[in-house]
Amino acid sequence: MIHCPNCNNKISSRKVICLTNFNNTQCKKCGRYLTFNKRKNFLPGVILTIIGALILPYTICNFIYNNFGIIDIVLILLWISLGIFFTLKFTKLEIDEEYEKYYK
Repeated sequence: MIHCPNCNNKISSRKVICLTNFNNTQCKKCGRYLTFNKRKNFLPGVILTIIGALILPYTICNFIYNNFGIIDIVLILLWISLGIFFTLKFTKLEIDEEYEKYYK
């Protein structure tokens, strides 16, 4: 579970997964706008890209040659699960100073 850096309130996992570079979320308890730390989220993105670069050609070749089976489905589901795990494990929220400065 992710916590607000200002008031230590729990933030739902669904809100954290839906965060992008272009949006933020608001803490229900203190009302501060939160975004993720872009430097800390760089590493999981790189790891998942490397894993995807290894899995995707393998599954495409198996699909082309009609060898697509349960192993390929498991690999794709594992890749998606790792993405969700890394997102929830390594996301560090910070207060979005720019949003509060310009839009409040």
